[in-house]
Amino acid sequence: MTQPPLHDPQQPAWGQPGPYGPQPPKKKLGTGAIIAIVLGSLLGVLVCLGILGAIVGDPETAANGKPDSPPPAPTTSSAPTTPSRTPTPAPTTIEPEPTTAPLTTKPAPTTPPPTTSAPPAARPAEPNSAARQAFLEALNTIDPRIIKPGKEDQAVSRGINQCSSIRTTKDEGKLAELALSRFTVDTRLPEIANAETGRRITHAARTHLCPGS
Repeated sequence: MTQPPLHDPQQPAWGQPGPYGPQPPKKKLGTGAIIAIVLGSLLGVLVCLGILGAIVGDPETAANGKPDSPPPAPTTSSAPTTPSRTPTPAPTTIEPEPTTAPLTTKPAPTTPPPTTSAPPAARPAEPNSAARQAFLEALNTIDPRIIKPGKEDQAVSRGINQCSSIRTTKDEGKLAELALSRFTVDTRLPEIANAETGRRITHAARTHLCPGS
């Protein structure tokens, strides 16, 4: 039984020339090179583990990709700080507004309508002596007691006042009452104080002292 050949018959044996010439012998790694390779590999593994641990340990760094910057150191001021005092506002006093009394409107005074009565007539002029004497005789004819003793002038003056009433009053009954009161017949001579005596006195005054009235 024959053993197979130890090398490929197509490949030339070590040290034998091939079709392209003799091959150079392979170099073996030394002990120092092997140690350097092992140490470099370990160093690379450690570096990778450090980077991975930093990323996994700080989630914010993993999210942002940048580590947080340290907070700024507090600044201390050498000068003492004094608390600021806020000025207290003065209390405001609200004065009540003066109340004004409501205005009351007074009704305008009503002026009475003008009276249509005739103004009082002027006193007739003094009669002459003849008219004066005729009037006194007419009163004595009615009753001698109508003229008071020594009061002829008073009787004539009352006769003239009766003429003023005659000019303003047309009521004969009212004129009779005025004559009795004016010559005081109603108080001194009640027995003749009637409407007839009053009408006669009025007729005497109208005839002798104020004719035409």
